[in-house]
Amino acid sequence: MQRIVILIATLVSATLARAEPEQFDFVHPSPEGSATRTYAARIDRPADDSNGYAVLLIGGGSVSDADWTVPGRSELAGEMVGVTIDGETTRDAATIGDALVDAGFVVMRWSSIHAGDELARDDPALARGIPFVYSVELTRAARDAFRERAPEARERLILIGHSLGAPRATAAADDGVVGLVFLAGAYTSRTKEKPSEMREQGAAFIRPKDYDGDGTLSPRETPEHLAGLFDTIDADGDERLRDWEISTLLRAAAKTPDDDSQELRPGVPWPSDVIRDQRLPTLALFGGLDPISIHGGWLQNLAAAERLEALRVEYRAGLGHQLSREQDGLIGPIDPGVVDRIVAWCGALVESEPAQAE
Repeated sequence: MQRIVILIATLVSATLARAEPEQFDFVHPSPEGSATRTYAARIDRPADDSNGYAVLLIGGGSVSDADWTVPGRSELAGEMVGVTIDGETTRDAATIGDALVDAGFVVMRWSSIHAGDELARDDPALARGIPFVYSVELTRAARDAFRERAPEARERLILIGHSLGAPRATAAADDGVVGLVFLAGAYTSRTKEKPSEMREQGAAFIRPKDYDGDGTLSPRETPEHLAGLFDTIDADGDERLRDWEISTLLRAAAKTPDDDSQELRPGVPWPSDVIRDQRLPTLALFGGLDPISIHGGWLQNLAAAERLEALRVEYRAGLGHQLSREQDGLIGPIDPGVVDRIVAWCGALVESEPAQAE
């Protein structure tokens, strides 16, 4: 009973530590430029003085709402199907944002789904998509709207992007940005091939040696010439070599070439180039079950080649693209350990600024 009382008191205390959110709308021209669209946003602040730093959360996919909502169930081909493990809706941006506010940061969450999208009213997953280059312009507009309302965001802004939110973040990284966090960041290194194509290369290597048929290589299934490298190749430390880990090795051996273009998309720089050129402190977190984690090894190679001591690449075994548990194709909420790591890294950046986060 005493533990329950303490838990309730802790939750109440955390809630009281946040001021009332500032909710507002900002407008931006439509993709066609013929009209304007309205986008919802909110800024959360600590009830007491902030630590002087701000964080902008940038969702993935084509579009996302302010909370990065994943409904427990969603309509598919006219039927309601499960999406989350327990059938409960997840709101990972709200979870991350609340934890950062409790740590003293001013945080903005915003929706890239415009207010007039009626399809998204009941289910954000049904929202109309937008062109990627337009989503980058919209992210820059959200950044500027944040700065109009929060002085902390003008010179001490940290950008956190999930999946396609990572290249959006680097495209919005100007002189006022002091740090980046990639959560399962997509297209974060120069690659000519799609993740599915790269994953198949690794899978093709695994199949002939996968005696137990689980799609991975255990130490006893690992070819002799790789046995000594197992600890290095096994990036997430789960004692299994997965397709993305093998694909990382293949690229290191120049089996999959880098893209030689100067831009990911017109007007959008490669994230790895932004990190290299601006030398921004960057934390890149990947899940061991996520094929997009193939970018992790290449970012590590970049860090070594360019002596980017402020670029940290970390993996979480057993987590998927949402950096959550997965079960039978269903997902859970973002792993609490991942949230703790985000908060700790951002806090270290504050303490060490203008030095680099450890």
